[in-house]
Amino acid sequence: SASDLGEEFKEVADDSSDFGGSFSGFGDFLGAGAIIEVAKGIADSIGGIIDETKEYRKIMASLDVSSSAAGYSADETAASYEKLYSVLGDDQTAATATANLQALKLPQEQLAEITNAAIGAWATYGDSIPIDSLSEAINETIKTGNVTGAFADVLNWAGQNEDAFNEKLSSAADEADRANIVLQAMADQGLIKAGEAWQQNNQDIQKANQAQLDFMENSSQLAASFSPLVTAIKEASANALGFLADAFSGVDFGGIVDGETSLQEFSGQLSDAIASVASGLSMNLPSMIQTGTQMVGAVISGIV
Repeated sequence: SASDLGEEFKEVADDSSDFGGSFSGFGDFLGAGAIIEVAKGIADSIGGIIDETKEYRKIMASLDVSSSAAGYSADETAASYEKLYSVLGDDQTAATATANLQALKLPQEQLAEITNAAIGAWATYGDSIPIDSLSEAINETIKTGNVTGAFADVLNWAGQNEDAFNEKLSSAADEADRANIVLQAMADQGLIKAGEAWQQNNQDIQKANQAQLDFMENSSQLAASFSPLVTAIKEASANALGFLADAFSGVDFGGIVDGETSLQEFSGQLSDAIASVASGLSMNLPSMIQTGTQMVGAVISGIV
């Protein structure tokens, strides 16, 4: 059926090439209107997908930049992000936590351990230790060599002394050593095992979140594919509105309502505006039909 519809659009395009400079081919004009309506319907439907995935695509674009700067591959980033999203079900929190932990530039295996530890802290202490805040505090603690933020809460609630921990950090040779100290402290609290246990015991939640993530990812890919089409339709619509605004700019609608413009003057103004629109349509109709046909045909081909 799609193939037959495509052939019909091609016939309309071929017929439009013989269109003259007047409305003698009014049937072609109606055909152009139908194509424009089809294109508008497609734009409205796909536009919803584009709007719904815009925030997700912005978040993932930012994550791609930060992960690339930290030296991680797309697959490594996907593994970290998907693990966090499957637990949290929140794209912004998962992306922020992933970026903060990747900024440590740890080997992927060690990054997976510290990610599990962060999940374990959240599972143990609840929302009072948000994962994105904890990941930022871990990053800052390792970078500066001083306990800070939510990581300080993790130590305090486990009864560990901050000053003593800061002394350990100050004796470390570099950031890699400080990362090992932080990771060991979280492991000693059982947070890595707690994170792994939470994931093992809540696989139904993770599967549901993973399905939602897959849906968002595929929707965003579809939105990215169709964005140029929707943009082209919006630009064409804007141009058409501008053309109509110019054509009717000389019509004094307010004057005829207020009685300041005579009916004869108003009729002349309106006649000139309609003539201008008719002339513009006559000149541009073949290209309008061709453009509309190409837009709809491209979408149909993509769906097939």
